[in-house]
Amino acid sequence: MSTKSTVTTEWLYDNLEKDRIKIIDATWYMPNDKRTGIGAFQKKGHIPGAIFFDIDKIAKSNTPLPHMLPSKNKFRTLMAALGISHRDKIVIYDRDEILSAPRVWWTFRCFGKEDAVILEGGFNRWLKEKKPIEYFERKYPKQSFSIRENHKLVSNFREVKMNLNNSKIQILDARSKERFWGKIKEPRKDLKSGHIPNSTNMPYSNLINDKKRTMKNKETVRRIFKQSEIKFSKKIITSCGSGITACVLAFALYTIGKKDVAVYDGSWAEWGSKKNAPIAK
Repeated sequence: MSTKSTVTTEWLYDNLEKDRIKIIDATWYMPNDKRTGIGAFQKKGHIPGAIFFDIDKIAKSNTPLPHMLPSKNKFRTLMAALGISHRDKIVIYDRDEILSAPRVWWTFRCFGKEDAVILEGGFNRWLKEKKPIEYFERKYPKQSFSIRENHKLVSNFREVKMNLNNSKIQILDARSKERFWGKIKEPRKDLKSGHIPNSTNMPYSNLINDKKRTMKNKETVRRIFKQSEIKFSKKIITSCGSGITACVLAFALYTIGKKDVAVYDGSWAEWGSKKNAPIAK
């Protein structure tokens, strides 16, 4: 095992068939992408025993916003049906460098599962190391999943808008520089371009090691945040396009000891659609 927030492929391989290990495939793609997470899971294989976590379906009902955090009752019911218990050791991966796995990691934390971890290098490293994969989906017996909500990890439109000029709160935007400054159109339809006033651009890709396709080491991550004048003593709220890569920032900050970061769940999908939301460019 590597750290308290990640595990290595070697560790997972050695523990694949342990009873209390539950492996989560958190692969997710943008809606304008021709690929789907479940399609990749079923057709391109997955780590043996993995359970597919559908980010778009394990989400809040009756809202136009994408993959918002589900209610505690819905999450409890769906986890139990998938055969996931709050007592399980949960290992999460995706098929990119590190894109959607942190969203699922954050979701588990929101409901009290603090010891979920992310697989270093994800599915791509697993494949590169020629470790086994399978194509069928295993079914697990129904379990019970105890919930302990952590509301401090979630932010919303009202909180963000009320604190735009609060010097004690920092808002970080994980989108690309071009999207942040409104130089290109948003990938989702009918959204304005620009950014939340007084927010700081922190593209999540800056935190990824290009060669290893993993999070950069802790010293580098800490230096990147400090270079952007991020104060770890202040409250931090992360945002992005729809709440996915905002969780990459939250995860990166967690690895260097900042464990109380809040994610603006609606992110730009909500802010960019609001008539009363101020926008900077």
